[in-house]
Amino acid sequence: MKKITKKIMNGIGSNDDNPIITSPMADKLSGVIDMPDEKLHGLIYSIVLGWLEEHELGIVKASGSSKYPLAVKVYYPGADGIIHLKSPFMLLQFTSKKASKRQIRFEYNPAYMTAKGEEHLDGMFWQLFGIDTGFYDVLTHARFTRVDFCMDILFRNLEDYLFRSQHSKISNSWMEFTTTGILDTITFGKPGNNQVIIYNKAKQVHGNAAEYGTIRIEVRRRTNLTIKQLAAFPNPFERIKVYSLRCKKPPFGEAHWRAFQDSCRLRGVNNAIKHQPIKCRSILKKALSSQCVAWWGDAIKDWDDLLTDALDKAGLLNIPDHAPSLTIVNAAGYAA
Repeated sequence: MKKITKKIMNGIGSNDDNPIITSPMADKLSGVIDMPDEKLHGLIYSIVLGWLEEHELGIVKASGSSKYPLAVKVYYPGADGIIHLKSPFMLLQFTSKKASKRQIRFEYNPAYMTAKGEEHLDGMFWQLFGIDTGFYDVLTHARFTRVDFCMDILFRNLEDYLFRSQHSKISNSWMEFTTTGILDTITFGKPGNNQVIIYNKAKQVHGNAAEYGTIRIEVRRRTNLTIKQLAAFPNPFERIKVYSLRCKKPPFGEAHWRAFQDSCRLRGVNNAIKHQPIKCRSILKKALSSQCVAWWGDAIKDWDDLLTDALDKAGLLNIPDHAPSLTIVNAAGYAA
């Protein structure tokens, strides 16, 4: 990545920073498949119950709900090529046979999809929908209701930066800290809506034994898109702002600067400035604006190419032009 330098403005400037940033990844996909054919839906429901009764390999019962009384986790091979209870899985949820609006809901992390995983899911979906209807054929009929994308900033910690999100008001954000008072997670937005979650990914993966930090920026978007419409998904990162807080000469001293940045995280920048003495406001505002990092904009500017690459890595460009209809007439094999 090209190194970016920054001029010091009026004696206030950040240390030059050039972190390693990963490309965006599709981190989670959720959606629904409408099942207009009542007979096929009933048959699929019965097949899934049969899997559970026969203790089919990699099929585990999951918690149901009033809308989706039947739910299973379908485990598939990950990077190690085998199936076990730490393998990636797809959650499948089913409305009842007598539901007025019959649906199958799915949720999975495409970042963990492998060629063997696709092959395994093809086999499972053939049993459910018919021998010519594989995993991606079924997804062609889906409407995606939630899409998550993520990026990582390597060898950095949350307290190195100030993050702002224009997706939500500051009243809809909160922070979590470790037992030693270190910032661990920042959340913008309410659960169930569009959210931005920024957290210490290294701790999640390696626990307290992590030798260095990794900042995960994860955006969760509510959508209603087909799988082909995902190819035009708007850039979910462009409204996130990142500020460096490593001032060489922080105004009014280091202690005041740290207290101010904590106030920005808690209240939002505009409200934090309002809580400062009048004589300090313009100076702090100018200092903060000069700290907006250039590398973040460079990392996300070519979104169309980044999105294509993310969808390709997730296997979501393997979509057939034509997929069989989800009807009992087209069902074959185990579903016949």
